[in-house]
Amino acid sequence: QYAIGKYAEAFEVVPRTLAENSGLNATEALANLFGAHAAGQANAGIDVETGAPKDLTADGIMDLYTTKWWAIKLATDAVCTVLKVDQI
Repeated sequence: QYAIGKYAEAFEVVPRTLAENSGLNATEALANLFGAHAAGQANAGIDVETGAPKDLTADGIMDLYTTKWWAIKLATDAVCTVLKVDQI
C-alpha cells in the first residue's frame, strides 16, 4: 500500500507544476481543487485566470483519455525498467 500511495502522490506533480507555471500559489490551488473533487465535482479543474476551481467541460475544455492512458502506461513501464536494472 505504501508503494501505491507514493505512486498516486507522484501524479500531484502535474497540477502543481501547471499551477506554478501559470503564476498561482500551487498549494492553495491544489487545496481548492481537492476540495472541489471531494465535494463531488468530478470535472473540476483550475481556472488559470482566477485560480478558482470550476467545471472546465462547461467551457469546452476536455482531455483525451487515450493520451493520458498511454502516458501513464509508458511512464510506469520506464520506472519498472529502471527498478529492474537496480536489482541486477
